[in-house]
Amino acid sequence: MASQTIVSQSHPFVHADQEPWYAVRTRPRHEKIVRHQLETDGFHSYLPKVQQSGQWSDRRKLIDFPLFPGHVFVRIPQFPSEKTKILRKVGVIGFVGNGRGPALIPDAELSGVRLLLRNRIPHASHPYLEVGKRIRVTDGVLKGIEGILVGLGSKKGLVVSVDAIQKSLIIQLQGYGVQMI
Repeated sequence: MASQTIVSQSHPFVHADQEPWYAVRTRPRHEKIVRHQLETDGFHSYLPKVQQSGQWSDRRKLIDFPLFPGHVFVRIPQFPSEKTKILRKVGVIGFVGNGRGPALIPDAELSGVRLLLRNRIPHASHPYLEVGKRIRVTDGVLKGIEGILVGLGSKKGLVVSVDAIQKSLIIQLQGYGVQMI
């Protein structure tokens, strides 16, 4: 597992009655710039971050890095009319989606990522999985989080995914009750 320290996130869980999330693809190392521009224009955005140790010749320092490099999440109340405004931001490449348009990201996927970060649950990047059994954690601080059950050697793990950007995190499930969905 990669050694990462989690940066606490200040955003609360989002309710289902709010606008959907979209993933914006950014140029390399432009995630913070894009998020700042979106927030300045009144959009609700989310940039999950982790801290990693940086090494220089004379010192070490903890540095914030995007959890999903090249991506910022944003809520867009009137998508068709606001789409061009977002695409014109410095550092924005486009929206994550398929040939039919931008992909909507369910609130539950980003809420799962927030929960992991807020509770400082150790994690590592994991290849995106399209197959496997979906499960839900039934107790503890992760109660309600959903993901894909995978084996980690002799241990079981839960992969929490953001489907639209094909990124995943994996956590160990020791000590948590789970049920198949």
